[in-house]
Amino acid sequence: EASAPSVVWLITVVGVLLLWVYQLGNFGWGFQLQFVGVYALASAAFTALLFARTTLALICAVLAAGTMANGVLVALLLPLLAWFIGLNRRAVMAWCVLAALLFTMFLWGYLQARNAVHTPDVPPRHVFEQLSLMAQYLGVYLGGPASVYRRFVSLGMAVGFASLGVVAVLLWDALKHRATYTRPQALLLTIVAFVLGTALLTTLGRYDNVEGLAQASASRYGTPVLIYWLCLILLLQQRFFSVGLLGARWRHGFGTLVVLGLCGITVSQYWGIQMARQQGAERRAAIAAVLSGMPV
Repeated sequence: EASAPSVVWLITVVGVLLLWVYQLGNFGWGFQLQFVGVYALASAAFTALLFARTTLALICAVLAAGTMANGVLVALLLPLLAWFIGLNRRAVMAWCVLAALLFTMFLWGYLQARNAVHTPDVPPRHVFEQLSLMAQYLGVYLGGPASVYRRFVSLGMAVGFASLGVVAVLLWDALKHRATYTRPQALLLTIVAFVLGTALLTTLGRYDNVEGLAQASASRYGTPVLIYWLCLILLLQQRFFSVGLLGARWRHGFGTLVVLGLCGITVSQYWGIQMARQQGAERRAAIAAVLSGMPV
């Protein structure tokens, strides 16, 4: 059982991250509703599989694939999760078949829609030539919170790349010590993989947008990125620091970094609130202009 200080620490980290105004775009725009849907369905599917609710996992995976494009990743991750938690070969193969079916249906629907709107073809060579730009966009996306509302994009990129190193360490630990992973830890790792896959898909579609790299730190991406960081922090704390695998200096350093990060988030709330007020004034002016018949 978790100690009282651990519970307080956990509640503090979760509360500060998930209520950070950095994700302002998801608080005020109804357009972002599908973001809530796909992440809720993904989390529900992974949790259902972990607790042997196969039918519920299947339903959530299908619904996720129909909610947003990244929802198809749920079906692709379920076979890996089934293998990771030690389900038998027949169950793993069944989830592989489901993943193949959903992915095929998704591609068919995508191609149908693409042909209907006559989207121009992008030469594969062009994509490979832009790998450096894509890597930078991915780094900014994952490290978006550190860019402090697009003020320090390079810092955000560096933090994003550092997080990929943390993910690599966690994957190495998961493969080497798979039997020691609890179900909640397996869930956290799967959610990290889902957000990382979402980031890759977003990068493929947005890396050459007119706003440049700063667009990768847009607040609409804030919620999934904060979930990504929350899962990383909890996994690091549980896998390396709470069990005494590392020395006291490492544990104290990790705790200090988390505390400093939470303090930085608290201080940055001021800029976020000012931005929210400015956007609110702009929207109210636009609404008034539309209602009065003025061109906007």
